[in-house]
Amino acid sequence: MIRLDVLEPYRIALPKVLLYRAHPLRTSQTFQSLFSAVSEIWYAAGDQATDFNYYSKRLLLSGVYTSTFFFWLRDSSTDFAETRAFLNRRIDDVMKLPFWTQKIKETAQGLKKIFAK
Repeated sequence: MIRLDVLEPYRIALPKVLLYRAHPLRTSQTFQSLFSAVSEIWYAAGDQATDFNYYSKRLLLSGVYTSTFFFWLRDSSTDFAETRAFLNRRIDDVMKLPFWTQKIKETAQGLKKIFAK
């Protein structure tokens, strides 16, 4: 939200910036900018990962940040309260991933046992 708060004075111009950045010849630069932004957010949060988690964290945050950013562009609530609620729901969704990852592993192990017979 801090990043969005900083962008707030430029909010009216951002759809035009996005249209410009969406051009196929600028795709690489656009993704580099997104990766840089989410990396800076992780570093500010104290992340020091250098293994596979480095990339998985940035991939997850890219989805959360991008969806929140587009929601924020259309938000007309006071102090962007709806965006803050949206962001909290996205974070809650990400926090559920370890549960679902474990369930998938358990199911795969069960299937492996069934088909190994």
